[in-house]
Amino acid sequence: MTTTTVEQARAVQAPSGAIKIAAKNSDAVVYVYTNAVGALCAMGFAGRRIKPDFRIRYGSALARERVVTTYFASAAGIAARKAEKKAKRAGGHSLTVGHILCASWGYEQTNVDWYEVVRVTTSSVEVRKIKGNVTTDGGDRGQCVPMAGEFVGEPMMRRVGEYGVRIDGSRTASLWEGRPVYWSSYH
Repeated sequence: MTTTTVEQARAVQAPSGAIKIAAKNSDAVVYVYTNAVGALCAMGFAGRRIKPDFRIRYGSALARERVVTTYFASAAGIAARKAEKKAKRAGGHSLTVGHILCASWGYEQTNVDWYEVVRVTTSSVEVRKIKGNVTTDGGDRGQCVPMAGEFVGEPMMRRVGEYGVRIDGSRTASLWEGRPVYWSSYH
């Protein structure tokens, strides 16, 4: 749907005589009007939505003004967060060749997998699984550290996301902080 089509679909829902108010720092729009029985009303839209986010009748002009102001402030906050997220994505990631990634995962036990970054692109990394040096605390748990360069798996190209590198459906690897990582095994 084009911007013109969206605007037309919104305008059709507003009664004749409605005044369109557009926010200065977001894409939010509010139509203020007086309904057939003389009550003060407003309905607001944001983004590319055709259905209104709200359509409310108010007891006073002050109450309507408060809601419109709050709605515009909320829409501006959302627009700022979206712009920040987009800028962060456009900036790429900070992983480089040689970085060690750790994926700690499991159910009723903590498994630890290590990966080394072997190639970097703008939005992805190629990683290879590496060995971990495991020490026990006297049983079925202990600490684990990576063994850089000790590859045990084939290279995998993975996209870098907001929370790290998604290895598969149950593992997301993030940059290792340099401290031993806890592991446990109950089998």
